[in-house]
Amino acid sequence: MKVRVFDRILIFLVVLLLLALAGAIVLYAYGIVPVDTITFYLKAYQGYWINTVIFTAVAAVLFLIALRLFVSACRRDVPKRQSNTAVIGLTESGSVTIALSTVQALAKQYVLSYPDVQTAHLWVKTLEQGTLDVSVKMAVNQGVNIPELTRQVQGGLCEMIQQTTGLKVETASVLVDNSISPKSSSKAVTKE
Repeated sequence: MKVRVFDRILIFLVVLLLLALAGAIVLYAYGIVPVDTITFYLKAYQGYWINTVIFTAVAAVLFLIALRLFVSACRRDVPKRQSNTAVIGLTESGSVTIALSTVQALAKQYVLSYPDVQTAHLWVKTLEQGTLDVSVKMAVNQGVNIPELTRQVQGGLCEMIQQTTGLKVETASVLVDNSISPKSSSKAVTKE
């Protein structure tokens, strides 16, 4: 949780107030400031309307500070939304971006170009500027050499995305799951 500057100032003021209160308690505990002196000063300010207004204003400010600190302490930081674009390059005129849905469509088309792949689900997300995380879940034909096919899909997919879009694939995860079918999800793409 990032503490805002305004909240830091309020925390500083509350800490100063607590230090002053702790000092007064210690002075009272050791008898340096007797109870009679404290009651004398409190009674001296009592009864005058201006003092009542000042004490009420101070109490209201302290209440608002406490309320603000309580709310900021209870507030959760909302995680930043995943960007749906990736920056391909920066030029003098501005930035060049590509929608992740475009990268996803290219990747699906590539994965389904393998004759032994029946269906595929793909997820693409950005990790850092210019790097991607690609996850593939696919169903394959019976009797295919799965380790060999997944190595080809993984390596070829990374190379194709880099050549086509200029984006580096940081991680490419491939999961073979023959329980998926074209009817199980709207994201599934089936060869025709």
